[in-house]
Amino acid sequence: MLKAYGKAFNLSDDVTLIIKTFNNPHNTIKQSLDALKKDNVNFSRNNN
Repeated sequence: MLKAYGKAFNLSDDVTLIIKTFNNPHNTIKQSLDALKKDNVNFSRNNN
C-alpha cells in the first residue's frame, strides 16, 4: 500500500496519508516510510 501511495502521489499533490496504528513489536510503519522517503525525495506528506 505504501509503495502504491508513493507512486500515485508526490509532494505537489494536495493529499496526506494518515495511518492509524498502535505500539506493538511488529509495527514497522515508521521504518517503512523512512525507507520510502529516502528512495523518493518527492514522497508525499504523511501524518506519522
